[in-house]
Amino acid sequence: MRAWQFIQPAIAAVIVCLPTFAADARYRDAKPIPHAHNALDVTYRPNRITGAVEDRWVKLNVHWPKDAKPDQRYPFILFVHGGGYGGGDKDQNFCKDAMHKALQQGFAVGNLNYILGRDIFPQVFYDYHAAVRFLRKNARKYHINPNRMGAWGFSAGGWLSSSATFCEPGDLLELGTKSATTEWLPITHERNEIILRRIARPDKKGNLRPALPMHHPRPIYSSCSARIQALQADFNQFENNLSPATPAICTYVGIGGVSKLDQPAKAAGVTYFPLEIDHPRKKWKGARAVHVPDLKTPTPSPIDGKPIELSDRVLLWFKKVLVYEAATPVPEIRPNRRVFTDKTQIQIVMPTDDAAVHYTMDGTEPTKRSPKWTAPIAIDRNMTFKAFAVRPGMQPSRVATARFIKGRVPPTITGPNTLPASRVEQPFSVRFTVNSDDRIFWHLSAHHKPQDHRTKVTFAEYSGLSFDQQTGVLSGTPKRTGVYTLQVHAAWKPGELADVRTYMLRVHP
Repeated sequence: MRAWQFIQPAIAAVIVCLPTFAADARYRDAKPIPHAHNALDVTYRPNRITGAVEDRWVKLNVHWPKDAKPDQRYPFILFVHGGGYGGGDKDQNFCKDAMHKALQQGFAVGNLNYILGRDIFPQVFYDYHAAVRFLRKNARKYHINPNRMGAWGFSAGGWLSSSATFCEPGDLLELGTKSATTEWLPITHERNEIILRRIARPDKKGNLRPALPMHHPRPIYSSCSARIQALQADFNQFENNLSPATPAICTYVGIGGVSKLDQPAKAAGVTYFPLEIDHPRKKWKGARAVHVPDLKTPTPSPIDGKPIELSDRVLLWFKKVLVYEAATPVPEIRPNRRVFTDKTQIQIVMPTDDAAVHYTMDGTEPTKRSPKWTAPIAIDRNMTFKAFAVRPGMQPSRVATARFIKGRVPPTITGPNTLPASRVEQPFSVRFTVNSDDRIFWHLSAHHKPQDHRTKVTFAEYSGLSFDQQTGVLSGTPKRTGVYTLQVHAAWKPGELADVRTYMLRVHP
């Protein structure tokens, strides 16, 4: 494959998530679970704290059994709430009963908040990954077994956890503009390399479609893995991106129903369990998916066939895949950005250092006879790197694959580090910069319809701020108080891989 040789003007996109001013009415105070240790409202992304109600978006709770011994570690389940990305909160009662049961059955549990609003992709995926890494980084503190972690997603929480889990670090997301909103389209494995080879494909209207990494190129808590070993989700996305590295999956289907995950899971060799459920007053028979069923729904026990509650059935599945038949976590291959200019270093991240990782560098499947990973490996050519891990007391992991491509990396957004303070009816201005003297075209690609407005408005109309595509300056006189989440993306030309940086702009009264 030829390297990228020509200097092209860069294009940057700013995605703006407009504030949700009624958000505090939907939030509830974090409450401890009785007879458990509780860590409440723990901040997992401290760089996004502004002092506003939106700070709840980057907080989580962790609970572990009361009788935990100092060095005891428990398999862990992260509960992820739903709400259509416009509502919901970790402290609503959507899963309290299931969390109580999990604690009683020897799990540690957590419940996660994440960024809400429109045009939050891919930042919401980065938040999810950051939360998993944060929990691994603090596994000792919270009595979590970092080698036995799963997630249970509800509605949008299932969408989030499945999207973030099914996509590998090399996978991309394509953004474009449609009407007053931003459309986001998954890019399948087949197109990743096409985009990295620098083939731009703007849409028929000429809209910009920067290709954004599904995993952040410079992740927070970078020494920790974002992989989980089991996922229960009632709402799945990116199913065509399943790979041998995808963890065990459970989802709900009606009696006789065939999920859209069925064929992709079989093709990738993924451990997959379609949990059939039924209800006399529900039209679930034959359903390909059952969305947010009542967790008290009677379900046959796999032990004796007697009815048990759906939450108990799911917990039996988690115990099977995280305890009794647990596989070693799949290696996380770094760097997350799979394109490099001259050379790069391949690194392996594992939850603990007691696993043996075997690898190949020629695209063949690694075995226990393959070289054992001991230190970073420098490469200066295109390469397909594969790795799997073996840990005492666990089954071997599945194989992770990373395709590294030599080419021109996207510009890196260098500043500012934070946005200056702003106030309503007072002039505001900030300039975004990259690490290049090449000509840069900046583009404001997100035009939103706020949740409290029925008419479509642009960011400029709503906020009073405008973005100069030639200078990269955001300026104006803010009209409304609130917190805006700005996602800045920079690429050399439309359709290419972009760099990503997220900012919080708080407008004070």
